[in-house]
Amino acid sequence: MRDRLTVVQPAKLTHSAEIQKAQRNVGTAMGSCLLVWWVPVISGVVTAKIEKKLIKETLTIMGCYTETASEKVFWFFRQKTFFLYVGTYLPGLGVPLQLLETYGIGQFAIHCALRPELLTNEAWLQQSWNDIEPDILSGEHAIQSYEQFTGSTFPDYARKKFLATVNFVNQLYLCTQKYPGADKAQKGLAEIAEEAMHFIHRHATKVASDAERKINAICDRSETFRLKLEAKIDAKKAARLAKQRNVNSDTKG
Repeated sequence: MRDRLTVVQPAKLTHSAEIQKAQRNVGTAMGSCLLVWWVPVISGVVTAKIEKKLIKETLTIMGCYTETASEKVFWFFRQKTFFLYVGTYLPGLGVPLQLLETYGIGQFAIHCALRPELLTNEAWLQQSWNDIEPDILSGEHAIQSYEQFTGSTFPDYARKKFLATVNFVNQLYLCTQKYPGADKAQKGLAEIAEEAMHFIHRHATKVASDAERKINAICDRSETFRLKLEAKIDAKKAARLAKQRNVNSDTKG
């Protein structure tokens, strides 16, 4: 199936207005990561949200967003970089790797969107990965892209550590790829993570739905009780008024 796919230029070599806008969006996302460079715990949470939003915005800019396509692109990237994802939680390495991951996932989404009709096609996603793999694992390319599409200079406080970390991880990644089982291991772990996330989402949705039903039931009971109480109060008021009228009538008589 893959050999029937048309080879497309890597996104960094294509100059359409949509891709230029999408690249600027990647630069903006990287800038958001740099803002939380000094706060490792918070940066991890922020980066996770940035990456999801980045894919959605990238596919929207390219005119091919669907929730299914967005999820497919995200989890395919995670299958290829699961060890990198794990590294984002390591002390000292985590923050620079979060920045690299944001750059990489943006570039991958842009390239995948060059063939909108194949966004959920495994062979096309694999070809996209093969086309841009050397680029997204390069710290120099990430910095050049950031500076080109944001018009800002990559911060000096982050440059040295970012390049050193990326170079180290890149060498480590290349070493792991020499082992036949490494790629399968990453894919398997990512699939487990994906299933776990979907399970949590389904469970959380069910819990929220059950809680909403219970709250609505309580509200309904409360409303029924309120109406009954108001009816009783009104009835008592009416009875008092009627009694008062009778008393007044007897007095006048």
